[in-house]
Amino acid sequence: MTMNSPRVALIALLIAVEVVIAGMILYALHGPRFAAGHSSAFTPAVVMPLAAGFSPHVYISDRESGVTVNTSSDGLVHVVDETSITGPMWGTPIAQLKVSRSDDGVRIERRGDDSSRTVFGFSREHIEVSVPAHATIEIAQCSGADVSGVENDVTVASQDGHIALTGVRGNVSAHSDDGSIRLNDVTANLLDARTDDGSIRANAITIAGTSPHALFHSKDGSVEVNGSFAPSGSYEVSSNDGHIKLGLAPGADMTIDASTGDGHVVVDGRSYDEDGPQTVRLGSGSATMRVATDDGSVHISTNGAN
Repeated sequence: MTMNSPRVALIALLIAVEVVIAGMILYALHGPRFAAGHSSAFTPAVVMPLAAGFSPHVYISDRESGVTVNTSSDGLVHVVDETSITGPMWGTPIAQLKVSRSDDGVRIERRGDDSSRTVFGFSREHIEVSVPAHATIEIAQCSGADVSGVENDVTVASQDGHIALTGVRGNVSAHSDDGSIRLNDVTANLLDARTDDGSIRANAITIAGTSPHALFHSKDGSVEVNGSFAPSGSYEVSSNDGHIKLGLAPGADMTIDASTGDGHVVVDGRSYDEDGPQTVRLGSGSATMRVATDDGSVHISTNGAN
């Protein structure tokens, strides 16, 4: 005998209800966290502060966690694993964070794969790190990062999440596979900011030093940059899909090649309607800058505003 569709739907609904009830019973018996049929409560290990010198190399790799880095007041490296789970969990337990001294600093790592874990509730994977102000920061893997106050080089690669750098004084490399990039009050000789999916906002940027270079690029998002650029450098501000706004400090000395595949080039309120790239010369035109988008308008201001 063949069951009709309403009856099939009713049976499926009853099965789903039974699964939920079973989950609630397991939750009551074993607590809020269990995996593969047994209890797997996660309590982050306490990490004692580490002495790693005046300017340690701090390496961080945890693909599933958001990372916050700020400066410590005692010259030590402090690591706090703020990871928490509320609700039943099936699958691979969360691994403890591994923190160790290296030859030149500190390594902070967690190995694991969230794709084999299901949480029926709330989960947060996050690491907070405080470092000496002159530490070099290398975040090899993360799910979003915020770094502030560091007076040395910063490298961040985010697989899924935004990147925000504030008050950094050193060379910067910030790459996100899926997330926005925010740079505020950053001074660098070399700056490389790229995202595959998200906007870029760079405010109060200073590019200076020997052979300076800066690149801001979004594959899918708008790019807005304002700041000062040394006259001896080469620069690029570009997007595959999004508008561009560029604000240059008064007295800028550079030659700008600006172009758009679909939009207008506007310089200090004047729109260039001619087809093809437009060349804008400021001062003696010493530095070179390419400003380009495939889809969107380009707005350039030479008085610092964008």
